[in-house]
Amino acid sequence: MIVSFVDIGTNSIKYLVYDITNSLLLKRGLIANRIGEGMGASEQFSRASINLCIKNLKHMQKELELFQSTKILVYGTRAFRFGKNSQEFIEEVSLKTGLKIQVLTGEEEARYSFLGGATDFIQDNLITGVLDIGGGSTEICLVKEKTIIYKNSFSLGVVFLKEKFQTITQSQEFVKQVSEYIYSQLKDLQNIRVERLICVGGTATTFASMTIKSECYHSGQFHGMVIHKRDLEKYLSNIAELFPDKLNQIVGLPKERQDIILPGVLLLLIIVNLCKIEEIIISDKGLLFGILSEFKKQLES
Repeated sequence: MIVSFVDIGTNSIKYLVYDITNSLLLKRGLIANRIGEGMGASEQFSRASINLCIKNLKHMQKELELFQSTKILVYGTRAFRFGKNSQEFIEEVSLKTGLKIQVLTGEEEARYSFLGGATDFIQDNLITGVLDIGGGSTEICLVKEKTIIYKNSFSLGVVFLKEKFQTITQSQEFVKQVSEYIYSQLKDLQNIRVERLICVGGTATTFASMTIKSECYHSGQFHGMVIHKRDLEKYLSNIAELFPDKLNQIVGLPKERQDIILPGVLLLLIIVNLCKIEEIIISDKGLLFGILSEFKKQLES
């Protein structure tokens, strides 16, 4: 049995194709999508975003047809939870593509990100966290000795922050105001204890790409990479200096992430500081791998 899993996030569409019978990953891919762009105060998907998303999903379907998937399971995250016209969007996707979008709760998103991201790195004796910084929200889940002791989804994402503070073009002021806002939203993290932090998603892998100055991304390329807090601090200084018009000078920073990299490094560094840790581990897996893991367990039972 071959099953395709699709995550329509605020910033991108991610998908993977898995041969359940032979336990074999056949394909994984990513399409820049930005459905959350322009939502702003209206909290509504724009017509342009809806049209682009449907176009991208149809393109993805053509790829998936090559694998003759038995099922295509599609999931929506933060943007669908808060978009005022989400239901209309979901119905239009269903009408024009035949795909049925299941909207995850914030806690489900945090749990699946943990299941996918922590698999290769968890140690039973350590309080292990998985952090997923997305376009519209940030999820964190903590586990000790195979028991979830904390999980939360915060309405803080790199696209969300970019749009909320888009009128600020002076880097020092941007850093000041965005940092203050992030700290105000993450007070809940001040009292948690983390001994190992695993980071999944595009923000984390972008810093991995910048670390090794990679011009192109290959699946699994950054899995297990360790990035120290001092390196994140250097990135913040460098990015702030080049913000907003000279970020193309940074090797390893994809063009489509240049406008969201400053809120990304601020959010990641603040969480690292709140968790009182000195390094992060990059996981190339995440939400979809967590959904896959649970899907396989359900079949086995």
